[in-house]
Amino acid sequence: MPSVADAGGESRHRKDLNSLLTLEDILGELRDLDDEEVELDEELNNAITSKKDVTERLDRLTQLRPKFQNLGGVSSDIVESIDRTSALAATISDKVRQLDAQQSRVRSAIQLVEDVQELKVCISGLQSAMSARDYDTAARMLHRCSQLDDVVIDGEFAEATVPTSEHPELPSKTLSDARDTLYKLFSSNFDMAVAARKEEDITRYFKLFPLIGCQEKGLDKYSRFVCGIVRGKCGENMAKPPKGAFFYAELLTSLFEHIATIVDQHQPLVELHYGRGKMLRVLQQLQEECDLQSRLILDSMIDERRFNDKIEVTQNTPPNNQNIPGARTATNRQYIDTPSSPPQNWESSLLDTRELDNNLNELVTISHRSHLYHRFMNYRAHEEISVLKAFGQDHLVFAGKDRDLFNENGLLKDDGTINRVSDIMQKYVIAEEWFFRRSLSKALEMDERDNSSVSSTCVDDALYITRKCLLRCISSADVHVLSNFVTKLCKHLEADYLTYLERSMSGPSIGDQGGPEGDPITFLMVALNNLDASADYLQRLHSEVTQEMGLNFGALPLSDPSNKPAMEALNSLTLEIPKFRTAQQDGMNLLFSQAIKPKIRPIFQDAYRDIKYVLDEDEYAEADMDDAFVRRFRNGLDRTLTSYKDGLSMTNLSKLLSLLIQAVAKQWERIITQTKFNQLGALRFDQDLRVITRYLTSLTDWPNRDPFTRLNQMSLLLSLEKPDEIYEYWGNASAVSWRLTIAEIKKILSLRMDFDANAISALVLDKS
Repeated sequence: MPSVADAGGESRHRKDLNSLLTLEDILGELRDLDDEEVELDEELNNAITSKKDVTERLDRLTQLRPKFQNLGGVSSDIVESIDRTSALAATISDKVRQLDAQQSRVRSAIQLVEDVQELKVCISGLQSAMSARDYDTAARMLHRCSQLDDVVIDGEFAEATVPTSEHPELPSKTLSDARDTLYKLFSSNFDMAVAARKEEDITRYFKLFPLIGCQEKGLDKYSRFVCGIVRGKCGENMAKPPKGAFFYAELLTSLFEHIATIVDQHQPLVELHYGRGKMLRVLQQLQEECDLQSRLILDSMIDERRFNDKIEVTQNTPPNNQNIPGARTATNRQYIDTPSSPPQNWESSLLDTRELDNNLNELVTISHRSHLYHRFMNYRAHEEISVLKAFGQDHLVFAGKDRDLFNENGLLKDDGTINRVSDIMQKYVIAEEWFFRRSLSKALEMDERDNSSVSSTCVDDALYITRKCLLRCISSADVHVLSNFVTKLCKHLEADYLTYLERSMSGPSIGDQGGPEGDPITFLMVALNNLDASADYLQRLHSEVTQEMGLNFGALPLSDPSNKPAMEALNSLTLEIPKFRTAQQDGMNLLFSQAIKPKIRPIFQDAYRDIKYVLDEDEYAEADMDDAFVRRFRNGLDRTLTSYKDGLSMTNLSKLLSLLIQAVAKQWERIITQTKFNQLGALRFDQDLRVITRYLTSLTDWPNRDPFTRLNQMSLLLSLEKPDEIYEYWGNASAVSWRLTIAEIKKILSLRMDFDANAISALVLDKS
C-alpha cells in the first residue's frame, strides 16, 4: 500500500508490495513496520496520559466564562463614561481658550495704554528738559523712549493721544528732531571739550551718545579723540632732535606703548557705556592712526640714517678682499700662501661698520616691537569680535565701511605698519649679509695663532660674528627675514669661512720638515683644530638659536606651519657641520700620511733591532726581563706623538691616534708574516702584542681594539701546540669570528718552524 496515516496526521510512505521480490526486502520492510508500530504505541500512551490535564484546563475555562461576560459589560459602561467626559472637557477647553484670547487682548490693550502713557510722559519730560537745557535729562528721556517698540511710537493710538496743542508733532517726528538736535549739541560740546582738554566734559558727552541712539557716531568721535592724543604725543616726540642709536626705535616703541595704554585704560569705559565688543571700532581707528604715524617715523629714520644710500653702496662694494690671506702665527706673522697685499681702503662714510651695526640693531628692534604690537592688536580684536558674534552684533562695527577690507578679527587686512616694516626688513637682509661678510673678512685678515689655545683667533672671531648676526636676525621676530638670512649665512659660511680654513691646510708640502716644529705641520694642526672647534660651535649654536627663536616667536609654537620656513632654514645650519667634519678628516688624512705614517716603519725597524721570535729557554727568559721591543717601540712612538699631543685638540688627537693604531696594526701584520717562530717565540710575541695593544688603546679616550683583531688571531695560531688544534677554534661552535682567510691561516701556521708542513697542508677548513 502506498501510505498509512499516523496519530499525528502525518503520512508514512511504504514501498509497493509488488516491488518486494526477495526475502531480504520483505524482512527489511517488516522490521520497518515493527518500528513504526512501537512509535505509534508510544504516541497513543502519551495522548491518553495528557488527556486528564487537557480536561482540567477546559473545565477551568468554562468556569471563567461568566466572569468574562460581566467584564465586557463593565468595559462598555466605562467607555461610554469616558466619551461623555471627553466631550465635556472639549467644551470647557474651548471656552478657556476663548477666555485666554480675550485676556491676552485685554493685556495688550493695557500694555499699549501703559506704553503710550510712558511715551507721553517721556516726550513731555524730553520737551521740558530741552526747554530747560537739561540735556543730560533729555538724553535719558530719549533713551527711555527708544526702549519702546516702534509699533507703539508709530501707532494710531499714540499719534492721537500724545500730541498736545503746544507740541502738535507726531511722536516719531518729535523724537527724531530731538535726537538730531541733541547729537549736534553733544557733538559740538564734545569737540569743544576735546579742544579745551576738559576730560570731565569729554567723558560726560561720550556717555551721552549711546543714550540718544548714536553709538557708532559716538565711538567714531571718541576714536578721533584718542587718535588725536596719539597724534599729539607722536608729534611731540618727532619734534625732538634725533639722538642715540635707537632714537627711532624708541619713537616707534613709544607709539606702540601709548596705543596699548589707551586700549587698556579706555576699554572699560567703552564697555560700560557702549557694551562689550564695541571697543573694536576704536581699535580700527587706532590701527589706521598707527599706520600713519609709524610711516612718518620710519620714513624719517630712512632719511636720517641714509639707509637707502647705504643699501645702494653695499650692493656695489665687495664685502671682502679678494686676496684673503692664509693663517699666520703670532711670532713671524707670515702667511702660508702668499704675502699680504697692501690693505685696500674700503671704508666710506656710508659704510662705517660700527654705524651700520647700530643701524641693524635699531631695525631688528623696530621689527620685533612691530610684531609684538601686531600680536597685541590682533589678540584684542579677536576678543572683541568674538563677543559681537555671540550677540549677533558684529555688523555694527563695520557700519559705513567696506567689509571686504577687513580681516575676520575686524582689523584691516592691509596693515600699513607691518607692510612698511617688512619692506624695510628686506633691505635689512641685504645690509646684514654685507655686514656679516665684511666682518668675517676682517676676522680672517686678522687671523693669527693664539699661543694660549690650540686654534687661531679666527674661530672665536668668525663664529662670534655668526652668532651675533644670527641672534640679531632672530630678534626681529620675522619668519621670512630669518629664513632668507640664514640661507645666505650658510652659503657664506661655506664659501668664505670653510674655504679659508681649507686653504690654510694647502700650504707647501709637509714632507719631512723636521717634525711638528716645522711651520707647515703647525699650520695644518691649527687648521684642523679650527675645523674641529667650528663644527662643535655650530652644533651648540643651532641649539641656542632654536631656543632663542622659541622666545621671540612665542605667539605660536615652533611646530606651527607658519614657522616652517624659519625652522627649515635653521636646520640647514646643521647641514654645514658635516662639511666641516669632512674637511677636518681630509686634513687629518693629509697630516697622518705625510707626517706620521712615514715614521711608523722606522719605529718598528728600530724596535725589532736584534729581536727574534725563535728562542730557547734562556733567550726567552732574557727577553722577558729586558722587554726590549716594547721599550723601544714606546719610546719611538712617544717621541713622535709628543708635539701632536700638545698641538691638537682632543677630538683631532683621537682621530690621529685612530689612524695611527690602524697603520701600526697593518705594518705589524706585514712584519709578522715575514718572521719565523717557535713555541717560545710565539709566547713572547703574544706578550708583546698584549702590552702594545694596551699601550696604544690607552692613548685615546675611545679605546678601540678592533684593528688588532687580525694580529690577535695570528698570535692565537702561532701559540698552538700543533696545527690540528685549529679545529677547536674553527666552525660554527667556535666563539672566534675569523678575520683571516684560510690561505692566511695556513700561511701563519707555516711560520712555526716546528710545525710539519704536510700537517698544515692536510688541514681541512670549511669556509662556512
